[in-house]
Amino acid sequence: MDSFEGKVAVVTGGGTGMGRELVIQLAADGCSVATCDVNDEHVGETAVRAEKEAPPGVRITTHLADVSDEAQMLRFRDEVAERVASGAAVSENERCRLMWIGAGLWHDPGFYTALEQRYGAVFVWSMYMPFAGPQYIRELQGRPLHALASRICSMNEVLHLPPWMNAWMQSEAERCGIDAAVMLVPPDNRLSQSGTLLTKQALEAAGVPVLMLSADMVDANGWSHERMVEHVGQFLIERGPV
Repeated sequence: MDSFEGKVAVVTGGGTGMGRELVIQLAADGCSVATCDVNDEHVGETAVRAEKEAPPGVRITTHLADVSDEAQMLRFRDEVAERVASGAAVSENERCRLMWIGAGLWHDPGFYTALEQRYGAVFVWSMYMPFAGPQYIRELQGRPLHALASRICSMNEVLHLPPWMNAWMQSEAERCGIDAAVMLVPPDNRLSQSGTLLTKQALEAAGVPVLMLSADMVDANGWSHERMVEHVGQFLIERGPV
């Protein structure tokens, strides 16, 4: 992502330390922020500081919530959802919703931004996001963080393996209202290739068109930003989402 301007971020623990600095920096970059903390006074001070650095139009909202308390986090989620419903967290030019399957394209984050700016194609789901999603947090003898850590380890082992991956991707696409999927297939990484064709078939059978990109997640050798953005854009035009 080349810029945070016009985006909306959610930051937990925004009352002090790194959380506070993150809120301030995001606001200074033109990003609206919803932040929570266990101390109302501290998070309020964060908002004051962030608003001083923020350009016009940036909104900072504060919420009282303890990340170890599921009920409080659900309330925080609902408060943020209200902002989304009001349009505060929706891309102004969104025309279609995409899911990203595979490792992140670390050498060219501007690739994602370019697709949003040119085609209104917004990536709203990636394979990493469910690691911290509330539906995957399970209590483990009163130790929610240990439960989440174990969930991540377990998920990582099966993300690329059929048949688990196929049904999961279909379910996630339906849950998130996905219009199309883009799948990164590193040519020299056997683990990241496992199950990709079956997943593509499953998604397309469910009405979600899939584009497979042969590219490495960290090595930019042979990668052309402009060519690949146009390639995905043409796929979206031909397959109907835009």
